Amino acid sequence: MVPAGNYTVGEVDDEGHLKSTDPTTGKVIEGDKNVTYVYKLKETPAEPKGNVYVHYVDTEGKTIKSDVTDEDAQPVDKDYDTVVDNRPQEIEFEGKTYELVPAGNYTVGEVDDEGHLKSTDPTTGKVIEGDKNVTYVYKLKETPDKPVEPTPDKPVDQLQTTCRANSRNL
Repeated sequence: MVPAGNYTVGEVDDEGHLKSTDPTTGKVIEGDKNVTYVYKLKETPAEPKGNVYVHYVDTEGKTIKSDVTDEDAQPVDKDYDTVVDNRPQEIEFEGKTYELVPAGNYTVGEVDDEGHLKSTDPTTGKVIEGDKNVTYVYKLKETPDKPVEPTPDKPVDQLQTTCRANSRNL
């Protein structure tokens, strides 16, 4: 019931009774008596929700891939796991290939053995009310030098000797 006061339907007493209707107590008499109580809808509080975002940076902290939403407006305490679906081993960015870094200390910070920046939220866990941010760190993938192609007039041994001689002259 509503507390006593004036509402759009009229004045309500401290028992939730609409004063303009028949009294709440009395003797039964012939005919109809109408007693009206006023109620308001009980509001159900919104269930708290949370998000989990995944970020991808290089060892300097530069973003190399757009952020990904791992969990969007999910109930609190729902399990999340960014490793399963949002931790690519390699990322292509600006024509270059990046790979997850091994554990260690980088300019961006300390990274664990999953390529995860330790100063950010865990890679797996439970959704909290609000946001969690998980960051993975990548380095430029080293491409092996292309082997020297021998030709009939320059066998491999001669090419290597020429390359060594040229590099000494630099």
